[in-house]
Amino acid sequence: MKKSNKAATFAKFRWVYFIILCSIVILFFCSPIHNTFFHLAQFRASKLRLPEETSMNIGAGSGDLLYVTLKSDAGRNLLFAIDTGSPFTLLDKSLESSLGIRLGSTVLNYTYMSEKPIGGIYFAPKLYLGNARLATGLTIRTDDLHNRFPTSRRKIDGILGIDCLRNYCVQFDFVDRKIRFFDPIHIDTNVLGKRFNFKYSPTLKVVVNNNFLGLKDQPSEIDTGTTEDGKFPSLLFKVWTNIDESSMSSVRRGSLTNNVFDGDTYSDLEIYAGGTAPTVGLRFLARNLVTINFPLNLIYLKRTSSGPLPDNSIAKSILGLNPGWWDTAYDYCRTDAAAIAKAMLSGPNLHPDSEITRAYALWLRWSKFEPIFKRSTVSIGQPPIDINILELAPGNYHVNVTSKMLLKPNGNVAGLQIVLEQESKAISFEPRKEKGIIFLLHDYTSQKEFMFPWAFYLAKAGYRVVLTDLRGHGESTGNMISYGHFESTDLKSVLDKLASSDSFSANVGVVGVGYGANIAIDWAAIDSRICSIVAIAPYSEYNQTFARFNANSASPISTNLISDAITQLGKSFNVDLLYLSARKMVAQLKFPIFFIGGGTDIISYTNDILHLERISPSGSKSLLIPEANHHDIPYWFFNFGEPVISWFDDHLSQVRPTVAH
Repeated sequence: MKKSNKAATFAKFRWVYFIILCSIVILFFCSPIHNTFFHLAQFRASKLRLPEETSMNIGAGSGDLLYVTLKSDAGRNLLFAIDTGSPFTLLDKSLESSLGIRLGSTVLNYTYMSEKPIGGIYFAPKLYLGNARLATGLTIRTDDLHNRFPTSRRKIDGILGIDCLRNYCVQFDFVDRKIRFFDPIHIDTNVLGKRFNFKYSPTLKVVVNNNFLGLKDQPSEIDTGTTEDGKFPSLLFKVWTNIDESSMSSVRRGSLTNNVFDGDTYSDLEIYAGGTAPTVGLRFLARNLVTINFPLNLIYLKRTSSGPLPDNSIAKSILGLNPGWWDTAYDYCRTDAAAIAKAMLSGPNLHPDSEITRAYALWLRWSKFEPIFKRSTVSIGQPPIDINILELAPGNYHVNVTSKMLLKPNGNVAGLQIVLEQESKAISFEPRKEKGIIFLLHDYTSQKEFMFPWAFYLAKAGYRVVLTDLRGHGESTGNMISYGHFESTDLKSVLDKLASSDSFSANVGVVGVGYGANIAIDWAAIDSRICSIVAIAPYSEYNQTFARFNANSASPISTNLISDAITQLGKSFNVDLLYLSARKMVAQLKFPIFFIGGGTDIISYTNDILHLERISPSGSKSLLIPEANHHDIPYWFFNFGEPVISWFDDHLSQVRPTVAH
C-alpha cells in the first residue's frame, strides 16, 4: 500500500521532478563547476592531439593581446584572444546564427566594467588550431566582443578561456614569437626556468602566491587579457602610490623603476589601479619564456629581459590612421582572394576609423597654420577624380619644427615628440628665393596634413612645397587606388597644372614616406622633370610588405591568400604589384636616391633599405635611425633634417639625365 502511494505521488508530481532535474542539469552545465569536472575527466580519459607550433602576433606583450587564428568546423578562420583571465570561451554575437539552439542567458563579469552585460549560452562548436581540434567545454558564451574588449587592437571573434586552456601545457615564447604545446606529463622542466604552483579560484582564475610588492597573503591572478604589467585593487594601489583619496580619481597608473619578483629584478613596470585582486599582466609575462602547465597547475618563468619589450606594433601609431586593407578584408572576405584584391584597391578614406577624429583633431592643433597654405584641386580623367593639394611658398614663417626622443626612467626610448611652435602670436612671413619645388607624399592610409612639419622645414630652406592627398586618401576622391599605376599619372597631371603657372620651377624633388616613397619612384620613371627623391621607409616588395602588415595586425588572412590576391590584381585589374615594387622601379632611374630607414621598423626592414641603396643608381645613399619605427621615422628631424636639405641643395641644381624605359 505504501509503495502504491509513493508511485501515485511520483506520478502526480513527475513533471515537477522533471523540471527540477532539468534545471539542475542546466545549472551544472552553465557553471564553472561543470567545466572543472568535465575537463579533469576529459584530460584523464583521452589523449588529446596537441596543436603544432604556431606564430605569435608581433604586438603581443608590447601593448597588444595574444592572438591565435582558429578554424571553425565550416572552415571559417576566426581570430581569438588567449585570455587566462576568462573562465569561459566566448564567441562574438555575430556568430550566434551558426551555433544552433540558444540554451539560455548568463551575466558576464568583466573586471574593467561596472556594467554586467547579458550573454548567450550555446553548445560549443568544434574549433581547430591547425589540424588539431581543441578540447573545449560543453558550452560557450556569446557577447558583443567586437565592441566590448577595449584592450584588443583587432576585432576579435572569440576569447579562448580557461575551460579550453586548462587541458594543455602551453608555452609562450616572446623572443622567437612562437606558441608551443607540450605533453603535460612528459616535458623537460629543467630548461623552463623558475617554477610557481598555482591554483584555480572559485571563478576559475589562475592564482599564484606572488605579487609585485612582496606582500604576504596577497596572491595575484595571471591574466594574459591584461596588456599592462599588472593591476592593483584601488586600496592597495593607494597604499603603494601613497596618494590621498582626492587624487585617486585622476591617478590610475604608477611606475616601478626596479622591482623584484621572486628574486628576479625587473625594470620599468607599469601598474594600473583596477580589478578586485592583484594581477600579473602580459607586459610583464612577455619579459619571460612562459610555460603554463594547466593540467598540473604549474607555471614556469624564465626571464629573457628585465625591461619591457619594445613597442613595435604599428597599430599604436602616433598619428591615428584609417584602416588598411588587412582590416577591411578581415571583416568580410578572409578566404576569397578576389574579394581581398578588391579590398587592396579600395581607397582607405572610404573606411574612416571612428578613433581618427580625436587623433586627427589633436594632430591638427597645427590647423591654425593652414590659412598660410594655398589650397587647390586638380581634376583628372574621365570620370574625373579630384586630387587635393596644398602649396606653401618658400620663406621663413617663424614656425620652429622640432622633434625629440622621450625616454623612460631606464633610458629606453618611450616615443617621439614632434612640436610646431610659432615664434610670435601673429603669423609672419619672410620670403626666400625659390630653389625648387618639393612634393610631399604621405604613407598608405595617411594624408597630406601629416606632412605639415616637413612643409615648414623645407619652406624655410627655400623650397616651394606641395602637399598632396593621393587618390583614395584624405580629401582626394577616387574609390580605387593602384600603388603607383594611376597615381604616377595623377601626379604628372598635378605638376602639369603647376607648370602652367608663373610659380613653376624647373627643379622638382619628392619626399615620400612608405607608400608615398614607392609612388615617388614610379612617378619619376615616367616624368623627366623629377630630379631627386628622398625615400623614407619605402616598400621594397609589396608581397613582403603586405604580409608584414597582415602579420602585425594578427589578421587570420594567410600568406598564400595574400599572394593569390596579388595575382588577382594583375589579372583582373591590370595592377602589377611585382612590377610596381621599389626593387623593380629603382632600376629604371638614372639619378641617385636618398633612402632613410628605422632600426625598429617592422614593415620596411633595414636590410631592405640597404639592398635598395645597392641596386639604385650610382651616388645613392642610405641613413638608418636605430630607434625609429615605421610610423615615427618621418619625424626624426634632429637626425636627418639637415642631411635632407643638403641632399636637395646638391641634387636639384643638377640636370636630370634621360630616363631609361
